[in-house]
Amino acid sequence: MAVYVDDMNLPATVQNGPRVSHTSEWSHLLADTEDELHVFAARLGLKRSYFQQGKPDWFPHYDVTRGMRFKALRLGAEPVSARDAAVIARERNTRQAPEASRADRAAMADQWAHEAGQAYRDGDTERAAQLVQAAAAADPARGELWERRRAQVLDRASRLPLAVQTATRLAAAGIGPDDPAYQRLCEHNRLRREAQAGADRQAASDPEAAL
Repeated sequence: MAVYVDDMNLPATVQNGPRVSHTSEWSHLLADTEDELHVFAARLGLKRSYFQQGKPDWFPHYDVTRGMRFKALRLGAEPVSARDAAVIARERNTRQAPEASRADRAAMADQWAHEAGQAYRDGDTERAAQLVQAAAAADPARGELWERRRAQVLDRASRLPLAVQTATRLAAAGIGPDDPAYQRLCEHNRLRREAQAGADRQAASDPEAAL
């Protein structure tokens, strides 16, 4: 059993109640079991209300600031990349899923792989990536096969518009578009674009102010 902290380091301002906000770079704290996660979070001084239950395609976790991440590392949390955190989450979900025979899981994986191939031929790389990810979680014994399929999908997506590339890579990493960290990143980027647009308008209306 282990506790992990990833290197997402996502810059964002997060509200903590109606009057308090925290601006920092945020990462995920996760563990092999929820009980272990809550015990470690208590050692860090995190409130239970900060716990994020997660969704089937992601994982239960706490969001931690940059400073809290370093504290977690000092207390023994294992550092992992954001991508590895998604892998750990998939493996954990597979372990905790209702027991099924290996043959049943392989059959499900084959069905998803077939659907992924159809989506790939139709040009829907995001769905193809999601289905390959599901197949890999159901049948990890064929990990090399799923990694080749994943690389094939990402290679095709790399020749498509940036928005499609982003969606496909998120799907391949097991990160849904409603993931809180991803939503905060989108909001952060939106605010930056608006600020830049305002600065550009100001410079256009008053060229001397831009000097």
